[in-house]
Amino acid sequence: MPRAKLANTPVRSLKNSLICSCTFMARAAISGGVKPDEAFTLSDAFIQRIEAASATNDLSGFEAEMIEGFTTRVQSTRNARYSTTVNQAMQYIDAHLSEPITIPEIASTVYHNANYLCGLFKRETGETIHTYILRKRVEEAEYYVRHSSDPIAEIAAFYQFCSQSHFVQCFRKFMGETPGACRSQSRRKRKEPESAEA
Repeated sequence: MPRAKLANTPVRSLKNSLICSCTFMARAAISGGVKPDEAFTLSDAFIQRIEAASATNDLSGFEAEMIEGFTTRVQSTRNARYSTTVNQAMQYIDAHLSEPITIPEIASTVYHNANYLCGLFKRETGETIHTYILRKRVEEAEYYVRHSSDPIAEIAAFYQFCSQSHFVQCFRKFMGETPGACRSQSRRKRKEPESAEA
């Protein structure tokens, strides 16, 4: 999905977009088990580097670097908290959020039967595999709700929700508001006066 235009100049627009991405990644990392102070420290370091850039070329590949940084933190946290089997199941789910996923399919990738995996996952994480999949899909979809102009129905379909109403229901459950309210709030914030910086 393309980046939204978030400012009048290309450099400022890219900076704003990357800062939005960084904020989203920090929240996702916290959701993934990283301590808030650790996630925010990493986020602050990335944002300082973003703001220090003077040209779009300076930021080439920076989003990939942020993804790697936050992903590494999440994986380290998971390795310390969960078993190898649950870690592998989470990694598979996280890599296939926009694709159909079944529990037998996940179980086959970690070489266990579905019933064993479901029980182990619930004991270690406190939530079912199905709930984890829905929550992660909503958390990832939130970025596009906030920062793209794609119709809510298209975002819902992209993340494999059976209907827009089901997506709205899950979004409200995990995010505390509807996708429409989330998008409206984000748009209001973008209309606030922009910095005079490049």
